[in-house]
Amino acid sequence: MDNIRKKFTFINDYDGIYADSACKTAIPNQVQQAMKNFQDKSTGCYYKAGNSLVVEGTDFLEQSRLELAKFLGARSSGEIIWTNGIPDAVNLFLKSYHQIKKDKLNILFDKNLSLPWLLPWLNPNNKNVYVNHFFSMTESNYEYLNDLNQKLSTIKPKLVVFPHISNISGQLYPIEEIIKISHDNSAEVLIDTTYSLSHNKIDVHELDVDYAIGKFDTNFGPSGIGYMYGKYSLIDEMYPEDFNEYSLTELDNLNDLRNFSSSYKFKKPPERFESLSQNYAGIIGAGEALRFINTIGIQKIIDYEQNLSKKFIEAIQKIDFTHLTMFKASSIKKQIPIFSLASKMINPHDLSLILDSQYKIASHSGFLSTPQFFLSSGYKNGVNQFSFSIYNTIEEIEIIASSLSEIFSLFS
Repeated sequence: MDNIRKKFTFINDYDGIYADSACKTAIPNQVQQAMKNFQDKSTGCYYKAGNSLVVEGTDFLEQSRLELAKFLGARSSGEIIWTNGIPDAVNLFLKSYHQIKKDKLNILFDKNLSLPWLLPWLNPNNKNVYVNHFFSMTESNYEYLNDLNQKLSTIKPKLVVFPHISNISGQLYPIEEIIKISHDNSAEVLIDTTYSLSHNKIDVHELDVDYAIGKFDTNFGPSGIGYMYGKYSLIDEMYPEDFNEYSLTELDNLNDLRNFSSSYKFKKPPERFESLSQNYAGIIGAGEALRFINTIGIQKIIDYEQNLSKKFIEAIQKIDFTHLTMFKASSIKKQIPIFSLASKMINPHDLSLILDSQYKIASHSGFLSTPQFFLSSGYKNGVNQFSFSIYNTIEEIEIIASSLSEIFSLFS
């Protein structure tokens, strides 16, 4: 990763340590430039008008869709739907999913999914549509899969929803086993791929993933752009609850608005799920973020980040502070560089402020959008999260550990 920091203006210019990449990664210069070039040189009613500006701009946008389809291992770009982020994608999915399932549905969720994933399903307005059940990740894959298998056989859910990577501990979930067990019990799967693109490999076709939702601001891309993947045979049966002119076809026969309900048809996916006014610059940035990752190589990223994770765990474990708990993966092979540290002796928000003001270390504090986990575990104020990416260094990890050791010594 020589000279990688120079590829990020923010990281290169920042005079502190950025350890909050699980919240948002820094954006590479080439992504910023691609977005600027698109906005400087292109405009128009993309996908609609026929002038050369629109045709060229639409082609650029579709190249990003194709880039994501290839990256995820989708069978076609028609399986990729652009969204405005996780909540938008989850709401789109649950409203469309019910259109094909009709009856009241049992849904099985991993209990430690973040609130943007859970709240749309817990909406009281959906009480006659969805019945929610939960299962929990443990350090033992055997216990976790056994719990899942038992709930699948007793609850008989139509859908199992779980993350690829834990926001709490950086644990890689055993997704291949979860998918197989779910399918063996006639349940489809929906996977949270918030951190998948820039930290680990995932091939939705090879793994037989039914649906996946993710975003780009945690994967070297801009904010406000996400995606929903679905097997084409499945999403072709789904219809959006909210639609617009761009979603529909055969509107030329609409000479009387009173005949609207009988005079329109939905377009094929993905167009039927997307609006005409999208975050076009964000889509361009998403495609360029994937090219950035491909240029480095995902395996090279995995190897580098595993070394960062190993050094962080070793450094934290050397700190002499009895009241410190570290949430990490069960093994280094299943670890991406996201860690939560908890102490009932120090308020995490105070610790975060001290690190920022005294040591120039930008970290994260609070419930990490998973209050259900931390409150049930007795951490009423949450935790401190430290998360890293390819632009972080071993030296920075040593500084963080040294700084924490100094602060904790005051409470010993």
